[in-house]
Amino acid sequence: MKEQNDGWQIRSFNGKEAELAYLYFNTMIFKKLQDMGVNGYDLFKAQLIFDEALTNAFRHGINYQEEKFVEIKHRINNRGVLEVFVKYVGEGFDLSRIPDCKKEENLEKLNGRGICLMKELSDKLEYKEKGNIIYFKIDCNIE
Repeated sequence: MKEQNDGWQIRSFNGKEAELAYLYFNTMIFKKLQDMGVNGYDLFKAQLIFDEALTNAFRHGINYQEEKFVEIKHRINNRGVLEVFVKYVGEGFDLSRIPDCKKEENLEKLNGRGICLMKELSDKLEYKEKGNIIYFKIDCNIE
């Protein structure tokens, strides 16, 4: 893991290390949020959004291929603001092609739900470049 001067920590995982990436979140990021006293709902939001972002990157982005990588870049400030970039080397996708899961005609469709959840639960969610980088921010409440 690399740490930059501005507080960002960076870690890369190959396509066969998806479980390690989830473990990294639970042991590094989630634990730090817990130790800071972040409330349960914000911990839930952070975990759900992170899980969805990683699933999209590993499953849809690089198809768990060992020669490809997912990079996680994150920082947490002392006010409980969590910022995360999840980047994969791949084609990306066109966000406008994902159906709005809240529209009546899409309520029973399975695809696009993760993105919908991430949008609803994060304070900020952006897809960058060609859709292969996701950025999210959660302003966590500290109890």
